[in-house]
Amino acid sequence: MRAFKPFPFFTTHTKGSRIYDVDGREFIDFCLAYGPLVLGHRNDEVLDAVKEQLERGWLFGTISQLQAYSRNSSKRDINLLVFLKESQKNRADSILILTSFLFLRKTFVALM
Repeated sequence: MRAFKPFPFFTTHTKGSRIYDVDGREFIDFCLAYGPLVLGHRNDEVLDAVKEQLERGWLFGTISQLQAYSRNSSKRDINLLVFLKESQKNRADSILILTSFLFLRKTFVALM
């Protein structure tokens, strides 16, 4: 959004596919972070799920119940499930592993 006129503009809030600036103008966000916001900004279901998880805590340092559940519930379909700390190296490693699994026609999921 920074490359489109009028720029720079200063965002006050977002909702769905809309971005609002300090002058009260409304813009349609066609990029939606190039994929991660496929459900839009501040999607109600996602926001509720995030709030619910934050009530439980957000950094355990151990395997959480949610991680164990997601691993067990998808055991049939996923051949490798990896939880990674987000970094440039982990992204590159994930792509390398993913291409190997695609070649073998296996399912790989990397959660960062």
